[in-house]
This record gives sequence, C-alpha cells and structure tokens, in this order.
Amino acid sequence: FFSYLKSFFRWCVATGQIDSDPSAPLSRKTFKFVNRDRERRLTREEVPVLLEALNSAPRMEYRTKIAIKVLLLTGARSGELIKARWSHVDFTNEVWTLPVENTKTSKELVIPLAPQTLELFRRLKEETGATRLVLGGLSPKALIKALTRLQTPKKNGEIPLAFDEKLRIHDLRRSFTTFLTGLRVPFEVRERMVNHTVAGVSSVYNRWDYRQERKEAAILLADAIDDPLNLLPSEEIEFV
Repeated sequence: FFSYLKSFFRWCVATGQIDSDPSAPLSRKTFKFVNRDRERRLTREEVPVLLEALNSAPRMEYRTKIAIKVLLLTGARSGELIKARWSHVDFTNEVWTLPVENTKTSKELVIPLAPQTLELFRRLKEETGATRLVLGGLSPKALIKALTRLQTPKKNGEIPLAFDEKLRIHDLRRSFTTFLTGLRVPFEVRERMVNHTVAGVSSVYNRWDYRQERKEAAILLADAIDDPLNLLPSEEIEFV
C-alpha cells in the first residue's frame, strides 16, 4: 500500500495534478511498516504432493503444469519463462538462454538443462511450437493464478493442494536454491544458477562461468526431484 501511495503522488506531480508531493516526508516507519523476508519453500515431503496435484488438476492447461515444473527445476523467475522464445532454447546444446532484456538483473544467463527439464521443453514444443513464445503467449499472471487456484477450496470444500502454509510461485525459486544447498552444491555455483551477483572482490576477479558445474548441479537436483524422499536432505539434517 505504501509503495502505491508514493507512486500515485509522484504521478500526480509529474502530470501537473498537484504542485508538490504530500507523501514526501513520510516513510515506512511513519506507518510502522516492517519488512519481513519471506521464508516459505517446499520441504522434501511436499515435493511429490505438489507434483501429484499438478498432474491431477483437470482444468489446468497442460502447458501451465509443465511450466511450473520447469520453474522448480531451473530456479527461473516466472516472468523469465513467460517471456521465453523458442529461439532461446537450444535442444542440441541442451541450454536455455535468458537474454538481457528478459532478466531482472539485466544480465544474460545461459541455463544448462538436465535431461528431465529438456524433456519438459520438448513437451512444450509439441504444444506451443507453432508460436514464437515457449508458453504460447500465456498471460504474465497465469502461473501465479494457477498455483493459487490449486490451493483454493472448491465448491465441495476440497482443496487440491492443501499445505499448512500457502505456496507462492516465487517460493519455487527459494526451494530451488535451498535444495541445491542441501545437495552440497557450492555457493558460487548456486548463485550463478539463479543469476545473482556475488558481492565483493570475488565479483571483480572471478570470471568463471561454472557452466559444467551448473550442468552437474541441475542433473543432481532433477534426479533428486524424481525421488525426493530418498535423495533430498531431511529436515533433521544440520549443515556445517
């Protein structure tokens, strides 16, 4: 609400509706707003529950089901997948390229694909290959709404995906990095996989792309997702 309020008054000033911004002296502390980082991510026990709910959803589009699985396997943002074109997917070299204009960080990222993820893209190709876009022009909010509907009670009171805490689409990205950590994937590799910039001197001098390491990590994670109760770390494991 606070951000919308500030933006509204800035727009009013810019368009000449008012002479000055009355919200300029205000801050989040004025309203006692507290920023809390969201911590929700999937547990290993929830992974098969989510996948089963997707597979069983009768009214969800096939491309939407596949898209959500791709997000879990790549750690990509939903907007990056929505904007992806078939020209960005290289089946021969098994990579998906996020061009600069499609990323939040304005940095290109070449994502090495595990065999399972590559197969999902092949299925999408059968569905949307006649279009330029990988998801065939799916609306920007489609994946968010689809996941929300899975967790919304039906008329009979049944909830297709009944988790104790609601799962949001961006939580898949948090789950991705958390699972990689549990699988002992090094920090630098994980950060590169989600297109983060490592702060400090390392970001200046370390120009290694970790392409092979990222490929191996993607396969490791995809294999774990296939059999999560056996391969993904348990909640009781403490990392040192």
